[in-house]
Amino acid sequence: MLQQSLRTPVSLDQSITSLERVEQAIDLQSCRQVRIDLGKVGGITPALEIQKACEEAKIPCAVGGGPQHGIAAFAAAALATLCESSLSNQAFSWPFESWLCCDNTAFQEIDAAGKLAIRLPNIPDSGCLIDTKILADAAVEQATIR
Repeated sequence: MLQQSLRTPVSLDQSITSLERVEQAIDLQSCRQVRIDLGKVGGITPALEIQKACEEAKIPCAVGGGPQHGIAAFAAAALATLCESSLSNQAFSWPFESWLCCDNTAFQEIDAAGKLAIRLPNIPDSGCLIDTKILADAAVEQATIR
């Protein structure tokens, strides 16, 4: 009822924890924007389902949440490319992490407006490889699941 009484779009963020919550918000018309936090919704698969539901309902979405690191930052940035809207995505943190076999700075460039932009590789996967030896040396515990 609040969204229907306002001209200003309500953007749901912290309450978006699952596809069911987004479907409920869409049914109740309780927002005009959605921010998706990969960690809060349970990962890439639920985030993609939420993005698709928002797209079908013509509700703009963006990627939100706290700073992402390493592989999570690449996953969040890739999800942000699917959210076709004028909403800004929250900044991603791109620190060098020794167990990643990629140079994060290779993905950074300055856009036409002089702002830092992230250019994702046009290949399947995240564009980063994990150095499993370095990761194994740093691991506290290991398990093999078959």
